[in-house]
Amino acid sequence: MPIARHLARGTGLALACVALGATPARADTGYWHWTEARLPLTARAPGTGQPVVFRTFSDMRFFTGTPGLTMTFFRAGPLWTMAPWLVVGTQATAISLTGDPRFTQEYRAELEPTLLGGWGDFKIMDRNRLEYRMRFGSTSTAHFRYRNMLRINHAPAGAVWIPYVWNEPLVELGVDGFQNRLEAGVGCQLARDVRVDLGVMWRARQASGAWDQDVILNGYMYLAPEMKPIFD
Repeated sequence: MPIARHLARGTGLALACVALGATPARADTGYWHWTEARLPLTARAPGTGQPVVFRTFSDMRFFTGTPGLTMTFFRAGPLWTMAPWLVVGTQATAISLTGDPRFTQEYRAELEPTLLGGWGDFKIMDRNRLEYRMRFGSTSTAHFRYRNMLRINHAPAGAVWIPYVWNEPLVELGVDGFQNRLEAGVGCQLARDVRVDLGVMWRARQASGAWDQDVILNGYMYLAPEMKPIFD
């Protein structure tokens, strides 16, 4: 399976570099908090006849140790359902960086096709995101990054508790840099349109030839209120 091979290579590369002599420069601990809300724009978009929603996503990251890892994100844009198995996001992201001596702001334009599927009680999501990253501060940079998250949920019909695991390699294009994020946790379906997840993430990131490893507690709240679409 091409997706599985790609993710295996990403995870294997991170583990191999750490194991085969790439001594970690440091290890940090932190807490990330994600909040995602989706508002329906239309139930039947012209051309596809499929729903379109507007997504907002906030991401607050708090770290002990290394300067520059604490930051705040805000992402917004539409999600276009092209087919039951394909959703495409187009969005913009603004980021405020704290403590980084080089950069204070980052802006991104993102294209995000996501494949959806399942097998029995297991739900599978393969998210592909291409980002154009623009950083500003005492110096400025601009480049692309590609990231691929494969997430598996165990979600039988009517389940309240939903264990999950996901892995995401992030590859900088045209510049040095690589990350791999691996998380396992459990979600709780509080209501039909509200879910919370809590997981533990291990992140390996390449920095100046060495590998830093972070352990992160990650909280996530998902809100999708059932309401009449704005444009219907």
